[in-house]
Amino acid sequence: VDGGAWEPAPGGPDFDTACQPQDEAHKRVPFAAGAFASKVRLRPLKWEGHVSMRCGLLVGASGRALAGLPIVCLRDGSICALSVAPGRGEESLLLGLESESGSGKLVASCGAALARSPAASSLMVEDAAGEEGSVGESCARLLWPCREGLLVRPFTAADAVEMSLPSGWRGEASVSDWRRAAPAEWLRRLWAAIDRTALLDGSVADELLARLGPWPLIPCGELLVRLDRATSVLASGGSTRGGGGGGGGGLEGGGGGGGSSATE
Repeated sequence: VDGGAWEPAPGGPDFDTACQPQDEAHKRVPFAAGAFASKVRLRPLKWEGHVSMRCGLLVGASGRALAGLPIVCLRDGSICALSVAPGRGEESLLLGLESESGSGKLVASCGAALARSPAASSLMVEDAAGEEGSVGESCARLLWPCREGLLVRPFTAADAVEMSLPSGWRGEASVSDWRRAAPAEWLRRLWAAIDRTALLDGSVADELLARLGPWPLIPCGELLVRLDRATSVLASGGSTRGGGGGGGGGLEGGGGGGGSSATE
């Protein structure tokens, strides 16, 4: 509709449904090209007895049509628009979501808990419940299927590290007096997120480990040891709190102080 006038769909205005009497098979009637619209009107041309039809609309997954619209609610309470133009200084919006490695089903991540810095809050789209109390209608989940082509991506443990830890720590073999900048509980949550991503394997896990490698993230007594320098981390008791894999093994000892050691 443009000012009250209806425009025919691409390839129209008439489309053959190929429906036959007593034929209950689903039919797909594609347009010649995609179209942007807020309303779709169907005008039957032939029928017997009375008009009867059930139909659905195939909606494209591209989010480019949303670019420039101030419709995204961020964690800091502000509203922003989506962008499609990298290279102009814009940063990607970060969705506080993760997907299961096997099914691809969306799960709430610990992004909100890991995003401790104001910089993260100004970019984070949380998987928070809406007015109806349903996370299924959260802004983050609505953006997930149409994020392709937009500056929108999932929030990762690497984002949390790069935004929350002192930039001077990057590249250091180890740091001391780390508990204020990296509290033990935050580290446990961080390693739990790292473990979940590592289970995905492939390029996603490789990219995450490459970004985390230069950072001291393994608690070893009074030190945090750089991830790509510690070849093994030993935890007393053989148990972890907050990590599902090998990386979390250093958290138990680090939180208690002195219970872990790293060898190079």
